[in-house]
Amino acid sequence: MVARTGAVRPASFAGAPDIADLCWGLGTVIAVVPAVVRVLAAVQQGHAGVDLIAVLTLGGTLAVRSTWPGR
Repeated sequence: MVARTGAVRPASFAGAPDIADLCWGLGTVIAVVPAVVRVLAAVQQGHAGVDLIAVLTLGGTLAVRSTWPGR
């Protein structure tokens, strides 16, 4: 996540929003994959925690291509 933020902010400030959005999206996909695996395993055991909310939130932001809150 730190690497994602480290690439997004300079690209955004440099006037390259497409590159910033791409970096954000790739970083999010990389973070979501293990979270989805963890959530599916927990749901199969009858548990649903805050990781489920995080996966839904990140999936939603990817679906609507919202890379910055409030934008």
